[in-house]
Amino acid sequence: MLKEDWGRRKLMVEAIDTSCLFREFSKVYRTEILLPVLQSVARRLGQADFYDSLILDTDVYVMPKGASEIEVRLKQLLRLLESFECHMITEVRKRVSKELTLAVAERAREEEALPTDLWKRTVMKESFTMNRPHLAEEFVTSLMAKAQETESGTVTFDSKHLQSCLAELGRSVMAREKFSFESYSMYFENLLRVNHQLLFQKEQEIKQMKEQLRQAQSETQANVQCELANQAHDLLMEITALRAKVVEMREMSLTQESDIRERVREEYNDLIHSIFNSTFQLRSKFDQFRNELQDDVFDKINDTRKEAVDAMAKLQQKFKGTSDDEELKANLSRAEQIRALQNENHHLNQLVLKMKALNSWRQNVKTHSFLKTTSDLRKKAEGSRKAELELHMLAEEEVVLLRQQLVAARNAMASTEKDSMQVRKVLQKELKIKSEREHEEAQRERSKQQLEQAKQAGVEKLVDELMDKEARLKRLEEEQDRSSKLTHLAYEKAKRDVDIKRKQLNHERLLKLDAFQRVDTLQSQVYDYESTLLNRPPSAVTPALSKPRSRATSATQLSRRSRPSTTGNQWPPPVTWPANRSLTPYGEYPADVSVPLNNENKKIQRPKTVGGRLRSRIAEQLLNELEPDTHRTIVQLAQLQLEGVGGSGGGGGLSGGRRDKY
Repeated sequence: MLKEDWGRRKLMVEAIDTSCLFREFSKVYRTEILLPVLQSVARRLGQADFYDSLILDTDVYVMPKGASEIEVRLKQLLRLLESFECHMITEVRKRVSKELTLAVAERAREEEALPTDLWKRTVMKESFTMNRPHLAEEFVTSLMAKAQETESGTVTFDSKHLQSCLAELGRSVMAREKFSFESYSMYFENLLRVNHQLLFQKEQEIKQMKEQLRQAQSETQANVQCELANQAHDLLMEITALRAKVVEMREMSLTQESDIRERVREEYNDLIHSIFNSTFQLRSKFDQFRNELQDDVFDKINDTRKEAVDAMAKLQQKFKGTSDDEELKANLSRAEQIRALQNENHHLNQLVLKMKALNSWRQNVKTHSFLKTTSDLRKKAEGSRKAELELHMLAEEEVVLLRQQLVAARNAMASTEKDSMQVRKVLQKELKIKSEREHEEAQRERSKQQLEQAKQAGVEKLVDELMDKEARLKRLEEEQDRSSKLTHLAYEKAKRDVDIKRKQLNHERLLKLDAFQRVDTLQSQVYDYESTLLNRPPSAVTPALSKPRSRATSATQLSRRSRPSTTGNQWPPPVTWPANRSLTPYGEYPADVSVPLNNENKKIQRPKTVGGRLRSRIAEQLLNELEPDTHRTIVQLAQLQLEGVGGSGGGGGLSGGRRDKY
């Protein structure tokens, strides 16, 4: 996995899926990973010159002797990991440099806007929501707030209240339409701004992609040219190596015969030298043997002479009886002198032989060393000539490469000058555009400052107006608070007056009811008295007693029907009369005719009136006595209600409700 990742990063491809890519990957891996590992292992094992010779791409790398496959694979893995770590460090440095450059560029940019390019987010999706206020429900609610419903189910409205509700409905509709128009315009403005921003962003992306494509094309072209140059250099090196090998083989074929002759000559010289040494040694041994043999012969001769002299002396003595001792002694002395000279000659011959042997050995050694030195010098001369030839070929190759590099450098310099001219033109154009933009920005900034000054003046004016309005509003609020307090005090006072008047009215009502009951009682008494005077039947006492009761009951029912219902806090409240109250001047009824007056479920037939003029006169007199007081009370209540309406809206509504109840 690491090997494949390293190959993808080295070849700058997504995947190695073709034979050409795999061949290139194998070549690069063998050159940059496998060969350095094998060389390090060979150096550790003392075989540093194992991979010094030129190795072709097609050659098989042989592991050095004593190296294990596990060690080689482990070193390859470590080298791949080191390459991966270096790649990660390089990527991190590029990322940091890119972010630092972006931050510095944003910091150096002379704009008042925030550097939002550092943290761009996706554009917010616009969505429109229609505001739908409850106009109809609010209209119905405000309209029914002051509606009056009768017992028959008819609903009545005040014309002024209806006009105000319709005006409020029109204002609400216009406000809704205005808000809808503003919302629609803001929505479409946001959509246009977002689409303009997206279009600008897409244009920038297209521009950036074009720039990246141009850079990628230029980089690809440069990489292709570099790859072609590398392949051409590799081919030149391979051809040069092949040429050197061919020249070397040709020279070897040409000098092979002379080398063989030289080798045979050297071997022959060594053989002759060894034979000569052997012969010299044999000759010296023969000389020594000859000397030793002569010395031995002389010794034997001397010994024989001595023995012969002794024998001759004995014979002379035996046969002659006389011996010539002196002559014999002289011969013996001369023989001994000769023998001493021979011994000395023998020693001198040995010394001469030793000197000859030493001189011959020195001469042979010097000759051998001279021949060996001559051959070594000849070999060194040949090696120097070969090295000089190789250096000459390498120099020629370097000259060719330098010429090619010079041509490539000239071409690159020409293209660079052309690109620099284009870049200079583009830079001048950008500087011109930038100066125009700066001028426009200055004008825009000047106009913006003028607008801001005008806005500031308008804002200051609005602030002054708002302060005046706020002061006026404060005064109005103080006056409203004062008027609300006065209204509240007036309302409390009116409420107290209303309670007092209500109590007076209740009291007057009770007095009126008591007066009506007394009138009924008097009428019943009159009826009884008239009937008693006219008829005088024996059983007239019972009807006379029952008529006042029926009259009082009918009066009570009449008063209850004339009063409004007290449900819903209406005024005046109902009055419950005691059941045992006497309606006649005679006190309570008898036990057999006493019935509660508040029994409304019992139907009582009203007695027929007989003296209409007397009853009319009594009722008219009573009403005339009570009418001025009642009229004055009603007028006072109406004045209080009008004062409550003029004071505040809340109090007016309450007093209005009470006015309706009154």
